[in-house]
Amino acid sequence: MHKDPKFRKVLKEMLECYQQQGLMMNPLPKLRFVADPQHGNDIYGATGYYDPKTMTIVVYTMNRHPKDVMRSFSHEMIHHMQNLEGRLGEGKINTTNVNEDDYLQQIEKEAYLEGNMPIVTGK
Repeated sequence: MHKDPKFRKVLKEMLECYQQQGLMMNPLPKLRFVADPQHGNDIYGATGYYDPKTMTIVVYTMNRHPKDVMRSFSHEMIHHMQNLEGRLGEGKINTTNVNEDDYLQQIEKEAYLEGNMPIVTGK
């Protein structure tokens, strides 16, 4: 999927959209698309993650529609922006459970809302 020229074009357009919206995204993160059976076959499996230490986005692609993959990419790009703004990192978040940490819950809400806007608006 990630080697498909059409998919790569859409990915590039999304990055341009972020830039036009003035979102801080530079330096761009490393990006890995992974076809992982563990996550791909589990309906509750993770769809991706962002590692603020290495500035790497990993998106799981197995058994997913390209639109859904792009949604995950967009969500993780917002986490990258949050990291560049100094809102992620050591001491800021102490759990992965959004129900245990109000700050993490706000970070996730922002990523869901802002990450989906380019997809909803078509650019």
